[in-house]
Formats: sequence, C-alpha cells, structure tokens
Amino acid sequence: MIILTIDHSDEVMAQLKAKLNEGASPIEVMKELGSGTTLDLTGCTSEQLAYIINQGKPVIGIQKDGKAIILVGYTDTDIIYVDATSGERKTSTFEEMDALTAGTGHTYIG
Repeated sequence: MIILTIDHSDEVMAQLKAKLNEGASPIEVMKELGSGTTLDLTGCTSEQLAYIINQGKPVIGIQKDGKAIILVGYTDTDIIYVDATSGERKTSTFEEMDALTAGTGHTYIG
C-alpha cells in the first residue's frame, strides 16, 4: 500500500483552518497562503485530486453541509483529510469522499 501525506508545518495547517473558520473562501485562503497557481478543481473526483496532493499541495474541499476539509494525503484506496472545524485527521475511501462533496458539485480548490 502506497501512502503519501503532505508534510506541512503545524503553523500552516493552523492558518488554513483559522482562515476557513473565519469565513474566508477556499480560493482566498489558497491564494493568500499557497505558493504558485491556485486551481479551481470543482468537478474532479477525489481520486483525480491525488495528482495535486502528490505535488505537495493541499486541496480544500467543501462538504455537502458547507464545511471545509483539507485533503492532505492518500493511499491506494483512501483519501486523508483534516476537518477544518475540529482539526481532526480522518481517512475515507475515495467513494466516501466523493459522496461528502457531491452536494456542492465536488467543489475543490488547490
């Protein structure tokens, strides 16, 4: 099983979570804290997002309940993410992740 996770400092993750919880849009957060190009990845499947994560860049997703999650890694079958509200690190299958973001049209910003 291949596991890839992005190693971001606790400070960067704290800034991402704080800005999202303050109500900043994911694209604003990525433009402010990210480096390089910010991409609107809406419509992608979580499995397709593994390519972006593999480049060392986190991806912000919006769940059907409107809450943000930060995708930070993957395995052969799962996606690893951080709940922006609680800070809890979680794992779900690619299919489960797609179901979580289906209500927003699979809204992702990377």
